[in-house]
Amino acid sequence: MLYELKEVNNARDKFFNKDKKSRLIIPKYLGYELDETNSYIRSLVSIKEFNEFLNNNFDYGYVYDYQLGKPIRSKSIDFDKYKTVDVETFARYRIGSCWDYTNYEAFVFNKKFQYKNISKGKLKNNTFSTYYIQFASADGKNPSHTWLGYMKNNKVYSFESSWKSHQGIKEFNTEKEMVEYYWKEHKEFSNKTSKTDKGFVCKFPPLAFSLGVHKEELTAEEFMDYIYKYGCIIKSDFKEYPVNKVFKNLTEDMDTTFLDTEYEIQ
Repeated sequence: MLYELKEVNNARDKFFNKDKKSRLIIPKYLGYELDETNSYIRSLVSIKEFNEFLNNNFDYGYVYDYQLGKPIRSKSIDFDKYKTVDVETFARYRIGSCWDYTNYEAFVFNKKFQYKNISKGKLKNNTFSTYYIQFASADGKNPSHTWLGYMKNNKVYSFESSWKSHQGIKEFNTEKEMVEYYWKEHKEFSNKTSKTDKGFVCKFPPLAFSLGVHKEELTAEEFMDYIYKYGCIIKSDFKEYPVNKVFKNLTEDMDTTFLDTEYEIQ
């Protein structure tokens, strides 16, 4: 296996333990065997194949409840119920938010393709970073998105799967060009439902690589707390920090002190 199974889904296993024959009648989409997903990951020969695999086989949403072992899959996000998932759960159910997609992508880039993660500093060849973008909005939704970017042969590429209208791999001359592209696209997209104001972009260490500083499942607020604590700002409209003055409805009880100062990307 590409990674060891640390803990299978408790609710699913409890149901199976009641009647092992149930494995034969539960629809396949309710939970893929990890070996099935991992076997395909092992067979990949290119990053493009990985992107196509995610695009064709994974959904945007989350598993939020269980009834007799059958997870209810939602393709819209209710952040009161949402929790992040680890890479194994994501691979099993093949569904997640952009936060979950990016975490899994980072894991595979590192373990399968042997790319090194850069959480602070500029991209170099055969490295990748994960990015978080968020805009303040009057309605309090404060839309955010995460994605993965990497460098190969002195070119920068965005790896996008969760944002369905932007799926694929896009080439850029510089990291800064990629960040500006996401800034423009995400602000235009967000303004369709929320009037956005100032925003910021930061790099952050993927949860899959930060087991010592977070628990396995994070609520939406806990995930943003993690971003605000460990993110490295690379683009911002704000003149001062912490950002809880702007995102106060989300962060009033959080420690929003960034560990690193802003730096200029090229």
